[in-house]
Amino acid sequence: MLKRPRSVGDVLGELLQQYGLAERLREFDAVNCWAEIAGEQIASHTKARDVRDGALVVEVTSSAWRNQLFYLKAELIEQINKKIGKKVIHDIMLI
Repeated sequence: MLKRPRSVGDVLGELLQQYGLAERLREFDAVNCWAEIAGEQIASHTKARDVRDGALVVEVTSSAWRNQLFYLKAELIEQINKKIGKKVIHDIMLI
């Protein structure tokens, strides 16, 4: 019996799941959408670097910005997860 052809996207999605890379890809999306979510002013003083154990690692230019962002964490986390479409980020680590 012949199998129906499948789209490359379907096959790729299955491979990402099979090798455990789908979650890592969503984490990469969180890093990439940081500037858009944070906004121009915050993005000019920060840079998202990585995701470690559900925490988005964000490099901050000064302690003043670190303090300011501490109070915005919950809102930023919510917006990032909404953009990604899944709860991937649980915390933001400001370094």
